[in-house]
Amino acid sequence: MGVSTDAILFFGIDLGENNEFPWIDEEDGADVESFIAAKLGVSRPDCEYEGNEKLFSDYWNKRREVMRNLGCDVGWHCSGSYPMCFVCLEKFNFSACRGYPQIIDPAVMQTVSAEDIQKLKDFCELIEVEWQEPKWQLASYWGE
Repeated sequence: MGVSTDAILFFGIDLGENNEFPWIDEEDGADVESFIAAKLGVSRPDCEYEGNEKLFSDYWNKRREVMRNLGCDVGWHCSGSYPMCFVCLEKFNFSACRGYPQIIDPAVMQTVSAEDIQKLKDFCELIEVEWQEPKWQLASYWGE
């Protein structure tokens, strides 16, 4: 197993060392997708997976669709053993793995609209994150 050292460029809000959110559980870690899906009425099946694979598959597909439609996401930076969260617009979340450079047109940084910012603001409210003015940010992630 190797070590991943990634660069991350995003437009959003860095949540820093604060990991006190309703979608983070000390035992199970973070599951923002399940948290959001439940808030939007997409509930996890209340049964065992075995014998109900189709039900779970439908749930996961609906959950992914909900996230895609929101256009925002929660990401991680810093390291696998000391993760820090950020909230971002999905279309303005870029990463590059060590040895695999990515080309990003700097003009994209000028295309953030008022609608994009409102979408991010609504997302922060949904996941119970205090609003801060979003910015372009460059971060790193080191993990296994």
